[in-house]
Amino acid sequence: MTRSQPLLSLLAVVALASACDSDGPPPCPTTAGTICTWAGDGEAGFNGDDEPLSEARFYWPADVTITRGGQFYILDYNNHQVRLLTEEGTLKTVMGTDFVGDGPFDLSDLTQPGSAGTDINLNHPTQMLEEAGGTLLLVSWHNHKIRRYDPKTGKAYVICGRGAGYAGDGGRVDDPDARLNQPSGGVLDEDGNLYLLDQRNQRIRLLSADGSMLTTVAGSGEMGYDGDGGAPMAAKFHFPPGSNPPPAGTLALDAEGRLYVADTLNHAIRRVDFAADTIETVAGTGEAGYGGDGGPGTAAKLNNPRDIEFGPDGRLYIADELNHRVRALDVESGVITTVAGNGRAEFSGDRGPAVDAGLNRPTGVAFDADGTLYISDSHNHRVRTVVPGK
Repeated sequence: MTRSQPLLSLLAVVALASACDSDGPPPCPTTAGTICTWAGDGEAGFNGDDEPLSEARFYWPADVTITRGGQFYILDYNNHQVRLLTEEGTLKTVMGTDFVGDGPFDLSDLTQPGSAGTDINLNHPTQMLEEAGGTLLLVSWHNHKIRRYDPKTGKAYVICGRGAGYAGDGGRVDDPDARLNQPSGGVLDEDGNLYLLDQRNQRIRLLSADGSMLTTVAGSGEMGYDGDGGAPMAAKFHFPPGSNPPPAGTLALDAEGRLYVADTLNHAIRRVDFAADTIETVAGTGEAGYGGDGGPGTAAKLNNPRDIEFGPDGRLYIADELNHRVRALDVESGVITTVAGNGRAEFSGDRGPAVDAGLNRPTGVAFDADGTLYISDSHNHRVRTVVPGK
């Protein structure tokens, strides 16, 4: 995805300046593979929206979204807010309040044009996805809804979902009877259709760009690990179940339109080829663990894979959460490697090689226009960056 460079560069310079004042950390080295803290002071909490990045507090940041225009949005998961990096180098809450909930008290976000984002109570936002026109879709996992946010107006409204359940296939996306059940993440295709990991329904669903159709495209709804080599609709996934589970993974699309699924509790990455009507495992053995670097992904072990994103080098990057690492899968050769994290649940290694650094449950990965990797180091309450290779 191409992104507008000027604003991105401006924000990067502002962020660097804010991090290099007399009380802040020294600038990060520019050596390829070096890791540094980009945002967060490491303390869990919320200390307002006017702090420089180095002094800002998060509570388990889940992910970072970087738009084509260079805006940075941080999904502050356990603060139940979406926060934007301003041109001044500070953070501004654009969605969410001081309350945990599901929408504004007057329910005005159920109809267009919606409600101010800062009046909408959220419950654990996990991902934002930028649409072609500049609006963003918010996946707020515990709200069982997808909301569309317009940064020009600051308003958001619900485009799908009215409470936990499984219903609505074959009908409109905005049908009040449509039901999702803790969707954890998704991906937009080039036509604007949204593929959504519908966690507790153990399915992948498709929301058409024009809103005319909600449908299931993968998953039988039965929990398990089955179906490789067969039709995606008959496959079994294993996403965290129960009344109050942790979030599952996300989705990614390659240039051929094949869909990659972070099958979290199967500790695997699976690929759906809709043209061939098949599903297969491309990484993971189905057993939680760590191993296999330098070899085929199908022989490697993962542990609770969360976010997955294609990097500028064409590899699929995996937030291997409970291995406390970020790994990269070459989907052509099948080879998997570790690019960040030493496997210990700790905070260490800033301004050194990323593979020697301690991460603590990384849940999100993202890339800016320069190819810099952003890691949501959730239980370290920080966002960290890795300098791209030359």
